This record gives sequence, structure tokens and C-alpha cells, in this order.
Amino acid sequence: MTKLIYILRHGEAEHGGSFSEDFKRNLTPNGQMDIQRVGKSLSVQYSKPELLIHSPAVRTTQTAQIIQEHFSASSIIKKESVYESSLSNLIKVVQSVGDDVSRLMLVGHNPGLMELVNYLTDQPLYYLQPGTCVIMELQIEKWSYISGNCGSVLEVVQ
Repeated sequence: MTKLIYILRHGEAEHGGSFSEDFKRNLTPNGQMDIQRVGKSLSVQYSKPELLIHSPAVRTTQTAQIIQEHFSASSIIKKESVYESSLSNLIKVVQSVGDDVSRLMLVGHNPGLMELVNYLTDQPLYYLQPGTCVIMELQIEKWSYISGNCGSVLEVVQ
């Protein structure tokens, strides 16, 4: 049995200054258009995720809302632990997903998302541009079984 994970970095965001301002950054008009394009592309080629988990930052919340217009998940969860998260925290987030979910979308930030992609596959990517979605098939029966190199990249959508 396999699981499918969509790892989506938020769209291009406004430039920010301090750490407190970082959380409140909005998507730029280009960032919004990029996410719409990604959502339309995904909806034509793939089955919709059953669960979408995203960071509570404004730009990731906006990204999740735009994706929902084209590629709607059955359920959405906003998780504090996804914001500026480390690889180990993102692994815990994924491992906490119920086994009844076979398709998961995770919307978040670099460098954590990039580290997660590189951890899950032996086909490393060196940088995850804003608005990029990596679709991966994981050779696991339960989300709690994720481990290094358990997946393969099916496609990178930008």
C-alpha cells in the first residue's frame, strides 16, 4: 500500500522585516496567480487530498485558500507547528495523520519543506521555489511509518 503527499511551499510573498512581521506577510499578486495555476494543474492530473495541513502564517493560509478553490481537500487543519518548522517537527506532523487518509497536502515554508522532500526521497531537490508543489508517492501503509528514502517524486509542479 502507498500514500500520496503533496508538499507545497506557499506562493511568493511580500518582503518583510522583523520576525513578527514575517508571520503577517501576504501573497503578492504574482504569488496568488502562481498558486491558482498550480491548483488548476493539480486538479487535472491528481486526486484531491483528503487532508490539507497548513501553517497559520498569513501567506500559507492564503495559499491553502486558493488551492481549495481548484483542488479542494475534504478537511483542512491549521497547525502552529508547521510555521518555520524543523524537519523533525514536520515528520511528527505527518506521522500524526490518521491512517484512513491516503492523500495528504502539506502547505508550509522553507527550509523545513525542502528538508522533508530531501529526507523522503533519494532524488534530492536543492531548492523549493515559492509556489512549487512536489508530489510524492510513499511506500508506507501508515503515516507513522515514514522514514528516509521511503518515497519517490512523481512530479514537481510550478
